[in-house]
Amino acid sequence: METNNDGFEYVYVEIDGTVRELDKGEIEYLETKFEPSDGARPYIKSSYNQLTPDKKILGFLHRDKVPENIKISKTELRFLELRFPFSIHNSGQIIELPVGIYSVKVLGGW
Repeated sequence: METNNDGFEYVYVEIDGTVRELDKGEIEYLETKFEPSDGARPYIKSSYNQLTPDKKILGFLHRDKVPENIKISKTELRFLELRFPFSIHNSGQIIELPVGIYSVKVLGGW
């Protein structure tokens, strides 16, 4: 596991089992105070292998519970959801694109 002591205490496990850092919106969501009976409160897994009631692996997980062999990736998901321009310049960064039409500008190359 890539440990980042400066990172937020939680990460997110995607539906395919990959683990990524949280974006600002997700961190704000986790820092929000909820009543115990509030259905909008976040789902936080107690272990990496814990599944949701519909048998999916996804959910928030405490950083310390990520298995050592799983890398924690950085992501720019909020920028993609809002369709802002973004640049890819860090290795190990996960980019998920929803179905759509995109313009790609490549600077530099071989």
